Amino acid sequence: LVLCMGTLFSYIPQWVIIIKKRSGEGLSYLTLASGMLSGFLTLINSGILNWEKLICCRSDNGLNASQCIANNLVFEQLAVGPGCLFIVYVLYLFFFKLEVKDGESKEDKIAEYRNALYLFAGSITLAVILGISAFIVYYSGIATAEFVAEYAKVIGVVSAILVFAQWTPQLYITWRQNNAGALSLGMLLIQAPGAFLVVFFQLSAPNSHWTSWAPYIVSGIEMTGLVCLLIFFKIRDRLASRQLQTFEEEDLYDPEKARLIPLDSDDEDLFGSWT
Repeated sequence: LVLCMGTLFSYIPQWVIIIKKRSGEGLSYLTLASGMLSGFLTLINSGILNWEKLICCRSDNGLNASQCIANNLVFEQLAVGPGCLFIVYVLYLFFFKLEVKDGESKEDKIAEYRNALYLFAGSITLAVILGISAFIVYYSGIATAEFVAEYAKVIGVVSAILVFAQWTPQLYITWRQNNAGALSLGMLLIQAPGAFLVVFFQLSAPNSHWTSWAPYIVSGIEMTGLVCLLIFFKIRDRLASRQLQTFEEEDLYDPEKARLIPLDSDDEDLFGSWT
């Protein structure tokens, strides 16, 4: 339950940043789509493999609400992540700006928004279709229990593959634009170690399959890489800001011309890496 609340809490900084900036600039819709779809597929995988525990919550089984929640913590934990990411994706689409920057065209921005919208709709549709199909196959009796288990594992493998590639687009975009944009460092600082805690919890659960916990190992490693990248940007920008302040205090900055007064060659070598 603590992990569920921690996952929910970790997404709050990301929601706040998007709403505050009224923009999702710097977020990768490919990362959002693959993460959301992967989460839903992992949820379907866990639901099939633990269906008997889920249906124990029926009123005729005599379990109260707290017992039902405790009995299905694994499934609930897996449901929080994609649900929160769904909200991030909705905010990204709602605050998407069609403003054109240097080197961009209006058509490119429209195409980017259209692709993001199509991926959002496609991910939701695919998850619903696979979930309903799993339910029908499970209860129709047209397939053996072994086939249902293999079906769940295949979905889990597809989810794991998506996670392997999930954060690559975000890493590329963050590195290319050379700043964090709307990406929340606070969210990553919470989720990176949280991903490894989820792995530990999943491994300690009975009947846990590698497809339920392997994606979180990859996510944890990739989010740790993003954390390092964002921290590097913050340190670099802070040092650059302090250096500019030093220039101003030493009258090396000409406010009328809005440029730095030329330095000698040694100084250019020292500070040229920031330009």
